[in-house]
Amino acid sequence: MVGVGGTTSATGYASPNDVGDYYLKSRGFNGLFSQIELSFSDSSLRDRKLMSKSEAMVVVYTKKERDGILSELFRSEVVLNSLNPKWIKKLTLSYQFELFQTLLFRVYDIDTQFQNSRDEMLKLDEQQFLSEATCTLSEVSIYYPLLNMYVDKLNCVLIG
Repeated sequence: MVGVGGTTSATGYASPNDVGDYYLKSRGFNGLFSQIELSFSDSSLRDRKLMSKSEAMVVVYTKKERDGILSELFRSEVVLNSLNPKWIKKLTLSYQFELFQTLLFRVYDIDTQFQNSRDEMLKLDEQQFLSEATCTLSEVSIYYPLLNMYVDKLNCVLIG
């Protein structure tokens, strides 16, 4: 069953929130969330290679509010030979006003032997860590005010 915020119960069966979501949706209330599209770039990455520049990939995690466990949300494509990568792939998230949504961004230098591998198949513990940034989704939306209640285009700049 699909909830107000576009969520689906994990079991496929109705959960207590599904009843409330159905009630609110039947009365025209679509929930307190907004779809946000994040694009990513980084600047001045440390040059750790002798013969070339970094082959960078950004990985985005969310931190669970209750237990603090990280869960991978997104992997970008690998940008070749750049200390100032600008990734093409974007991440769309549901910004839920009532939730504290912590995001963690990590940038990795992908070893040249793995460049032809699919991005989602790369083992991150075999790659070189370059930089990290963390914020809450509400900080992003405050820094970049919501121009449209449903879709907003943002640019997250990672400091390396």
